Amino acid sequence: MVVFTVSDGSKRASLPAGHEPLITATLRTRPEDFVVQELLDLPSDESTTAAHLWVCIEKRERNTQDVVNALAKVLDCPPRDIGFAGLKDRRAVTQQWFSLPAACTQYLGSDVAVQLQQRLPEDACARVLDVAWRSRKLRRGAHAGNRFEITLREVRSIHTPDALERRMAERIGELGHSGFPNAFGPQRFGAGGRNLTSARRLLARAIESPDARSGRSLPRPKGQRQRQERGLLLSAARSHLFNQVLEARVANGTWQQAQPGEPLILVGSNSRFVPEQIDDMIHQRLREGDLSTSGPMPGRGDDGAAEAWVAWEASVLQDEAGLVAGLTAAGVEAGRRALCAQARDLACRQLDQSTWCVTVTLDSGVFATSLLAQLGICQDATTAG
Repeated sequence: MVVFTVSDGSKRASLPAGHEPLITATLRTRPEDFVVQELLDLPSDESTTAAHLWVCIEKRERNTQDVVNALAKVLDCPPRDIGFAGLKDRRAVTQQWFSLPAACTQYLGSDVAVQLQQRLPEDACARVLDVAWRSRKLRRGAHAGNRFEITLREVRSIHTPDALERRMAERIGELGHSGFPNAFGPQRFGAGGRNLTSARRLLARAIESPDARSGRSLPRPKGQRQRQERGLLLSAARSHLFNQVLEARVANGTWQQAQPGEPLILVGSNSRFVPEQIDDMIHQRLREGDLSTSGPMPGRGDDGAAEAWVAWEASVLQDEAGLVAGLTAAGVEAGRRALCAQARDLACRQLDQSTWCVTVTLDSGVFATSLLAQLGICQDATTAG
């Protein structure tokens, strides 16, 4: 088994891979090498109240919060009033939707797309593509997924170069049919794993706080920036713990096999259940991608797993008991995440002798870098050296 890691000092945040690597390559040599299109079906809206302007924006070398801040400054509104469905990478060219309060857009006039574009500064590196009026704010997780077009450069075969095209075609076919481990990618942990390092410090303080010792959750930070930073760190901690369990399941060969007492997730929804028995129907639904095995997103409360399965996952995370306890003290609600991700419309083509292009559609929350880990060792140019 190959494991891709980012260091956070004494610990390592693992990205498990279910296949031996075929290639080495460089990722994100330039922003255009990582193109992302957010897939968001505009909901039908029968309301006559146009309370929010939804805007599709293409950005280059800016993350989602950069665009939110630029829009907030132009519209003179708090950044928290601007909605979006998901976070997008900085070193990329991405298209995503934002929602803007109508009260802050009235002065733009009838041609709001043109007027908004003219007011955005050039250094925002943002281009308005489309607009639509809606009655409600765009919420996190509202998008169905993302379409990726990823260019890999400096591609080298780890095996016999003459067989690379055949090996890549076989691997692409297997991944498209069977899926891949749904690990959180290295970008979740920050450069050099700094988010995870900071999360350890934050959660160590959480455990020692008077609120935690009295059984109460820690109070939430009041400022938006502080809340965003806290959320980022808590997410890094939970992602690391999930990856640890996923790595153990890949290692023992059960990441696609239901285990007694394990909650199974209905793909495409937040629904999960523990089957009374793991019969042929369950096996078939897992093979067809209708169901997925699951891993823990630790926190406070019951995530639905049976006691024996909770104990097994706790044994995997025994060296991370401090992180688990800290997340409980921080008041994060426990949840589950699918262990298996599906790669839809997956294709790979060779552009020249050392350049390949991968295209794929992934559900929201699935990392393209986790898919690439199934092809080989892809060094991100943004973190090299």
